[in-house]
Amino acid sequence: MADGERSRKRDDIYKGPRTVSIEKTDTGFGFNVRGQVSEGGQLKSINGVLYAPLQHVSAILENGSAETAGVRPGDRILKVNGESVEGATHKQVVELIKAGGDSLTMTVISVPARDAQRLDPDDDFFYDYTDVKSINVAVPKFEHVEENGSKFVVYEVTLYGKFAAKRRYSEFLMLYEELMKIFTDFEYPKFPGKWPFGLSAVQLEKRRIMLENFIKETFKIRVIFECDLVQDFLNTDAMDPIHKDPDEPELHAYNADEDLGQDMPTKPKLKQVTEPSPKSHEKFNGIAEKKNYKQAANVLRIFLPNQTTSTLPLDEKVTAGDICEKMCKSLELEERLHPLYSLFIRREKNFYCRLSPDEYPNTYMTLASTNRKRSDFALRKWLFNPRQEQALLGGSNTISLLFGQAVDDIKEGRLTVSSRHASQLKMLASQEKHQDYVELATKSPSYGSVTFPHCSCDSRKRGHVIVNISSTAFKLFACTDDGEIESQVIEFEWPEMQNWEVKKDEDLEESDEKYISFCFQYQRGTKKPRWVKVYSKYADYMNDCFSRVMTEISWEEELRSGNDISEGNIFSADVIPPSTDNQEEEKEESEENP
Repeated sequence: MADGERSRKRDDIYKGPRTVSIEKTDTGFGFNVRGQVSEGGQLKSINGVLYAPLQHVSAILENGSAETAGVRPGDRILKVNGESVEGATHKQVVELIKAGGDSLTMTVISVPARDAQRLDPDDDFFYDYTDVKSINVAVPKFEHVEENGSKFVVYEVTLYGKFAAKRRYSEFLMLYEELMKIFTDFEYPKFPGKWPFGLSAVQLEKRRIMLENFIKETFKIRVIFECDLVQDFLNTDAMDPIHKDPDEPELHAYNADEDLGQDMPTKPKLKQVTEPSPKSHEKFNGIAEKKNYKQAANVLRIFLPNQTTSTLPLDEKVTAGDICEKMCKSLELEERLHPLYSLFIRREKNFYCRLSPDEYPNTYMTLASTNRKRSDFALRKWLFNPRQEQALLGGSNTISLLFGQAVDDIKEGRLTVSSRHASQLKMLASQEKHQDYVELATKSPSYGSVTFPHCSCDSRKRGHVIVNISSTAFKLFACTDDGEIESQVIEFEWPEMQNWEVKKDEDLEESDEKYISFCFQYQRGTKKPRWVKVYSKYADYMNDCFSRVMTEISWEEELRSGNDISEGNIFSADVIPPSTDNQEEEKEESEENP
């Protein structure tokens, strides 16, 4: 199909309003609604026609009723069951949808992604990047071609095992740059950089692998995959209808429409410390997302685990411990549980670093970007032991804090879950089943752990390592200098650890990556103890995490042995597992006395 014909076919979608009829199934209507919470607003042009602010479809359920009816993410809703909803609030539209029972008729108008951004310029979370599509896309090979006397390399792109297109590196790069202009807040996987000289076969293969990883991780996001740029890149209009791979797991078996039309039990609302006046609202995963504002120069904004933001006047004499204590009180957290939370600062992308109680947050204000879409400071859990977390924070008054942080960590990639668990978590969140949500989230191997940005290590001559600290082990994941994960993993059990410390090489400049290091000594079996150095600017935080885990292990041992309880030990004896020695003794006794 010619490019002009494909373009005309796609333009038909944007010609004007269309009416869709949707029948509710066991997965609901199959879409999310999002938009303003206040009524009325400024008129804006869509396809040359002025409309009052419209609610829009932010996500749809794969193979659900809405998708079958032709609804697309980003569609603006003009009418619900024959009633105009121009300028209506989010609540009004949701109530109209629910009032229709099991049948729904909507008049919608589709807009390109660029126009969607223009219509909602202040909507920081317009795109639902957790809405994942089951897709099999690959770059299986590259080849050298000659055309009009010019030689260049093209990469073959396949979709569901079928040939889709051949694209040059420059076309991949152009797609990447254009996507970044539209989906500005999406965290893209690493894209291979330009190289001014000819590439060897080995270098070309490495570039192929990186390009394949880029499109796999980017195109699986439904709203990105369905945008015109990607559809043109994949040449989808020229391909036969594509059916889902039967071996692919179902990623979206959940009610994506806030359980519209279903009676939900009334739940107590999360307590709000400070509530700014938001302009837009969506029940994203069952949580009220509120507009976040830029960090003012004289104000400290702190993101709390109940998904709210608290604002404090900046005082250079106030310590992180003072702020943590104040925030815990505002959340009505029992005083004995205050040590389980601490103040953190966002240092890069989705990585938070803990501030010591005696540090002054105002000294970090110059590091805090004024262009961030959310607060640089956050009150977060300071606890690694999952058994104690459930015992101390799993009650009805505190489970919402665990729930809120888990949702935030999954959204920002600090906590990774399988695609099947992701769909179950969305369903549990929409039903406000906080306890079940947290219970399922704890099954993730990364729950309750801290993963550090990649850095160098003296035990690895080439490449870097990624440090992961959890209650079960200290792990070093091998990776490239660019942070691409490799297959080797070294795991150290905590009983093997002997000593640890932070070292600074005064002969080096502070800017040198080997100026500061976290060092630990381990011993395995009868072998001699060995020291390992990890060179990271976050060495102090590594030391804090390492020490915290060792402290938590000693607290459990105190309760298990019945010895004197040290100051600060607030752990519960009810969930302490028996020691390995006790288990062996019990096993021997059972064998002697059958």
